Amino acid sequence: MASMFEMYSVLIFIALIGTAFSCSCMALGPIEDEFQKTHAVFIGRILHKTRPEPLKPVEYKMRVEEAFKGVSKGDMILVSAYEQSETCGLGIFNVGDRMQVWLNENFSTDACTQSTRIYTKDTSALRRLADRHHQNFSS
Repeated sequence: MASMFEMYSVLIFIALIGTAFSCSCMALGPIEDEFQKTHAVFIGRILHKTRPEPLKPVEYKMRVEEAFKGVSKGDMILVSAYEQSETCGLGIFNVGDRMQVWLNENFSTDACTQSTRIYTKDTSALRRLADRHHQNFSS
């Protein structure tokens, strides 16, 4: 029979492994700050989903339905994202799903961004931010 020390050692090891492979994000700031830091923001529909090798991110071919920053309506965008929560994934999305996407400069996204399957979230604020953003670049 295993000693108490051995059992506790195994439990501690399992806890440490679980912690090492879990997602950890910084708290998101106000939407205005996150918008300024983000490369592109849009609402899009998934047209195609490619699952590469295991432990690699899924690639989604998306059509931009509403653009707020960094892309234009109608653009086709290749987005990279993990599905597993341990890798800060967004969960499982399928062809036809719509989502609000906040992309970094590598055209990837994760649970540490504002990306969400609730694609209508904060759209009024996003439209105001987009108008300000476009005014700053056209002045």
